[in-house]
Amino acid sequence: MPLQAVFITTFLFYILALGLGVFYWKSALSDSQKSLINTASLQRVDFAGIALVIGWFSLGLAAMGGEKPTAFTAEGLVLAMFSQLVPLGMVLMIIHLRGVNLSDFLHLRWKQFYLVFLIAPAGVLIANAFNVLLFFVDYQTWMTKFFGDDASQQAIITIYQGTDSLLIRGMMAVMVVIIAPIAEEVIFRGYIYPVTKKYTRPVFAVLMTSLIFGVVHLNISALLPLVFLAIILTLAYEYTGSIWAPISIHALFNAQTVAVLEYTKYTS
Repeated sequence: MPLQAVFITTFLFYILALGLGVFYWKSALSDSQKSLINTASLQRVDFAGIALVIGWFSLGLAAMGGEKPTAFTAEGLVLAMFSQLVPLGMVLMIIHLRGVNLSDFLHLRWKQFYLVFLIAPAGVLIANAFNVLLFFVDYQTWMTKFFGDDASQQAIITIYQGTDSLLIRGMMAVMVVIIAPIAEEVIFRGYIYPVTKKYTRPVFAVLMTSLIFGVVHLNISALLPLVFLAIILTLAYEYTGSIWAPISIHALFNAQTVAVLEYTKYTS
C-alpha cells in the first residue's frame, strides 16, 4: 500500500471516529475521574486546532509526493527543522490565545522532575524489549514481503549512514534528539491526546494518538514499533501529568539510535 494511502486513510479514520465519539460518547473526565493532565480549558473548537496540525502534515506529504528523501543539505535540514517547528508554533499559539498558562497546561514546573532519570531509561528499555521481540518473530521479513520497498528503513537513518559530513550529521542529531522530541511531544501528547481524551474515551485516545504518531513518520516497517513507543510516551504523560516525562523518553530513545549509528559508522 503506498505511503500516501496509509497516511490519508488513517487520518480519515481518526476524524470519523473522533466525530462519532464527540456525538455519542460521554466525556472521559467526570468529577470522579480526575486526571493529572489539564483538559479544563479544552473545547470542541480545538478539533479545528487538530485539523490545522493534520493539514500541515498532509501538506508536507503532498509536497514530497510520497517519496522518501535520499539526501540532506544544510539548507534542507534547516527546512526540515522549520517543518517541525511550524505545527509546534500552531499548538503553542492556540494555547496562548486561549489565555492558558503554558507552564501550567503542560506542567513544566514539575516538582518531581528528577523522576525523568528513572522514567526515560525505563521507557527506552521497554521499547527496546518490544523491538527485540519483533526481531525474533521476523517482523521485518514479513513487512518486506507485504510492502516491498515501502518497508525499507526510515529515510533519515539511511541518509545519516550515508553522509560523511560532520555538519550534516550534527544538524540531524540536533533535530532528532532535541527538536523532534520537544515538538512532537507537545503536539501529540500535550495537545492532540488531551483533546481526544476529553471528548471520547481514554483507550481510544491513547491508541488513535499513537497510531497517528506512527503514521506521520511515513515508514510502514517502523509503524508498529513507533505506535508501541507512542503508547509508552502517552502513558508516561498520563501518569505523571508533565510533558517532561514523554520528552525525556523520546529524546533518550532517539539519542540511543544516533549513538548506535555513529558507532556503526566508525566501526564499519
